[in-house]
Amino acid sequence: MKLFKYIILITTFLLVACGGSSSSDEPKLTTKIEKISLNSELIRGQSTSAIIECVDCLKDKAIYRWEIDNVVVSQSSSFTPDFEHLDKAVVITVQVPSIDQVMSDEVSYQAEVISRKTKIEKISLNSELIRGQSTSAIIECVDCLKDKAIYRWEVDNVIVSQSSSLTPDFEHLDKTVVITVQVPSIDQVMSDEISYQAEIISRKTKVESLELTGKHTPNTTTLADFTCDNCLSETISMQWFIGEKLVATGASFTPDLNNFDKPITIKAKVTSIDNIVSETTSFDFIKPTPISGNIYLSDKYILMSNGELIFDSSHGIQPEDGKSDFVNAYYGKHVWGTVLAQDTKGKFFKYGDGREFYSHEKESSFEDIKEKINNVKSYWLDFYGEHVLTSDGKVITWDNTLDDSGNFEYSKAQLSQTELNDVKQVLHSLYDCSSSANTSAVLYNSGLLVIDGFWWDKKGSHQHSYKRVEKTGVSKIQAVSYAGGGGYDAVAIFDEQDNVEIWTCSNEPFLSTLENGEYATGFGDLQNVARIISPLGSKAILAIKKDGSFSIRGSGLTYHVSSLNTEIKVKDLLKISWMYVLLDVEGNIHYLDSYWSEYLPEQFPEFSFDNIAYSVPSDHSNGVVVKEDGSALLITQNNPQTLPSVKDVNLVDNFMLITDKEDKLITYYERDSERELDADYFSNGINQIEGVSEVINLGNGYIIKTKLGEFILVQTGGRSLSHFHEKINRPIEAVD
Repeated sequence: MKLFKYIILITTFLLVACGGSSSSDEPKLTTKIEKISLNSELIRGQSTSAIIECVDCLKDKAIYRWEIDNVVVSQSSSFTPDFEHLDKAVVITVQVPSIDQVMSDEVSYQAEVISRKTKIEKISLNSELIRGQSTSAIIECVDCLKDKAIYRWEVDNVIVSQSSSLTPDFEHLDKTVVITVQVPSIDQVMSDEISYQAEIISRKTKVESLELTGKHTPNTTTLADFTCDNCLSETISMQWFIGEKLVATGASFTPDLNNFDKPITIKAKVTSIDNIVSETTSFDFIKPTPISGNIYLSDKYILMSNGELIFDSSHGIQPEDGKSDFVNAYYGKHVWGTVLAQDTKGKFFKYGDGREFYSHEKESSFEDIKEKINNVKSYWLDFYGEHVLTSDGKVITWDNTLDDSGNFEYSKAQLSQTELNDVKQVLHSLYDCSSSANTSAVLYNSGLLVIDGFWWDKKGSHQHSYKRVEKTGVSKIQAVSYAGGGGYDAVAIFDEQDNVEIWTCSNEPFLSTLENGEYATGFGDLQNVARIISPLGSKAILAIKKDGSFSIRGSGLTYHVSSLNTEIKVKDLLKISWMYVLLDVEGNIHYLDSYWSEYLPEQFPEFSFDNIAYSVPSDHSNGVVVKEDGSALLITQNNPQTLPSVKDVNLVDNFMLITDKEDKLITYYERDSERELDADYFSNGINQIEGVSEVINLGNGYIIKTKLGEFILVQTGGRSLSHFHEKINRPIEAVD
């Protein structure tokens, strides 16, 4: 500064000496710095400029001096601090010339070089803490050096990692980990420590699904395949249950004939990759098999064990597609077949034609009454309507017939009413004297019996008029065959002492015995009766008494009473060929008319009629007589023969299905034993069946269950049954 002053004095002196400016020249403009400021904070690595405020000054000629600890660190208008300057004071001294080049006084400004700090805003993990899997801690911070962060992972106060990640092991499972992190700022100032807590979770698993493969038929192995996540598949444990019984362990099961068609529950569990045993999961399976049904001409229904109702009919309403939760089904027929089906929720549905074929005035429809139905004991259709008898003693009727026709006053009958209560038994569709199946008998729990029928009034003009019969003190009733050949046409009425009275539509005295007892339509009284045997269409009623004696009645029986041994112990009434005989407890037969006592031995000399077990009659005086040892007489119109071993006999139209003791089913035409049933009446296309296990009656047909687990439909009313074969022979399936 002193040098600068000397230069000014010399210059002034020279100007005066040379005749320059005189004391009359104008004075020079001066300036001063009003304020010094900075354009930003002083931050390491960031340029900060000094800003001056002055009047009549040349800012671009300003002279700057930045000093730290009396050491000049910059002589420009800006300064970029470094690490050694952090947290120190900076003195900025500035001088600026005026526009007349007159230098201002020096002005100083002081500021701090501030260290940038940071803090951890948040700690998170990039994944769950899982054994054997690396999990990293993620921090969020500003002005920080994340790669310089310091980590500390602790489990039970023991450090298990000092890196940014941790890979848990078995000893860490189900424990809490504390992650503590500290991070330096970009100015190397360490943040405060912050901690984050998380659980090291054991990976669990479960058996997600099970699928079964194999035929699941007797003596074939069914395999179970499963899926699971995070599991050790070799640790799978399976238990196969049928009901409460454990039948197999492991991934396979070989069913037998007794259980292949039973529902199966498989209970399975598996260990996770973290050695955690899963909860047991249950899976239910069932092999759809036929359990009941009925076949009539073109109408077929079969209820399957999985709740599916196979209904094959061209008439009326069909079951909706996909509905497979039926538990019961009941068949009835008026014109075409009708099925009343109950689902798992107890709701009832009606399929088929019912009585819709007829047009008549109705009191109620199925839709009106279906909510009232529960616990069905029986279902039937007749001229009075459609009916169910429930287990709580109600008869519920719909499509009631209200219009009468001639002498048939339907509307007066019990079964024309919409609801009857406190009912014990119902006999319906009994034949009356006009061969119409219109007679019914309703027994109430009170002992009241009401018979509604149309009896022949001989006093009139042989017309059939409505008759109502009431009787009290009745304990039970049974339909019997007295005069009609087509069906049951009389009622055996038991009182409380088991004495029996027979009611028929004829109103005639039941007994017709001559005084000398030589000819009669019956023998013995009907007192103290244990049971009654009256085969359909037999026109005979055999009463077995409690003391072991017997009596017999029937409008078609005319025989020498004196020829009967009344001391024998009778157990059955058999039809052999065209005649009825008594079977005693020792297997001997007794003829009702001694006149015919040589007929059977003469007709069938190769067969001895002793040790008889039972007889199965078919149409046209044909049938099978089976002895205690299984040998049998096959009676056909042509080529009757003896059979060495018979185990079971079943009938279809015109044919007999005979199962021998080797469980082989062979068919015989009732008019010629040498003719077999055509193979296309069998759903498997084979007319002889090996290994018969069970015969399921379907009305006018059968389903044959074999020891191989195959089900074969046999029906003479329809050919080409292969599509049914597929429906009733299906793989095992999961239960929803």
